Amino acid sequence: MPGFWLTLRKAYYDKGFFNVPVDMGPHLGHHGEPVILVLGASSETVETHLNCTANSTHAPRVMPKAKLRDWFQSNYDLKDLVYVDVSTPGTIVMSDPSQPNHPDKQKSMGGCKDSEEDTVNMLVHKCVELVRDGLRPYVERQFAETYGSQWQQELDLATRRKVSGQGQQERAACDVQGLTGAMKGRWNEVFRHRLDARVHRLVSDVWDIRCADAHAEDQIPWGDAYRGVDSIYRLLAAIQAPQAKRVDQVRDKLLASSLLERTCFFGGKCAWRPF
Repeated sequence: MPGFWLTLRKAYYDKGFFNVPVDMGPHLGHHGEPVILVLGASSETVETHLNCTANSTHAPRVMPKAKLRDWFQSNYDLKDLVYVDVSTPGTIVMSDPSQPNHPDKQKSMGGCKDSEEDTVNMLVHKCVELVRDGLRPYVERQFAETYGSQWQQELDLATRRKVSGQGQQERAACDVQGLTGAMKGRWNEVFRHRLDARVHRLVSDVWDIRCADAHAEDQIPWGDAYRGVDSIYRLLAAIQAPQAKRVDQVRDKLLASSLLERTCFFGGKCAWRPF
């Protein structure tokens, strides 16, 4: 049956709305049309509507309702998974994990694919983890070649930041923020003679997408996500990190997701079609 796994991100949890994956949009209806939410085992219903223009990715948004927010907060914790059934046009069934037939029971048997893996935010997060794994040995190696036996102390200094009123606060060198901060802060001393000047811009782009990933309360705009993932790929390729190949696969997946375009017409009618 058509459906997807919804991660209760902070914005969803606090405000009582959520976005629907683009490929699930045709099952629900058009922009502005009413939608009935069925809340778990209680079968309590909530009337709301779709907004097909809220997201740059064209992902439909189920608009906020206090009753949905209260149901989220009464039954789940922040970042819990909820299965959303969209098999009936105009109706969304929010499954209750306590139900015996909840698809979560079937996951280990391959009965349901976790579609959260395919969302823009999840793809970006995968790439942030990959760039961390690829950058760390490279940065450590370059610091060792530059500073010799003092490289660890220098890296520790390079991955610290000032916090107002608190003096120095250390950042873990294995974090993307720390690694990219070290590259930016020691570019002239350590990296300028090893990498093309264009890579310096990529380091800043990777810093930006890491911040977007860390602080995202809603879906990251597709254009920002693609640019960030592309910068991660090019940075990893520049340092010949093996993780570049896997990021390239994610980049292709993001590009493929844009091949489903929603064409909106006046009067609230939206047609879904592939290029």
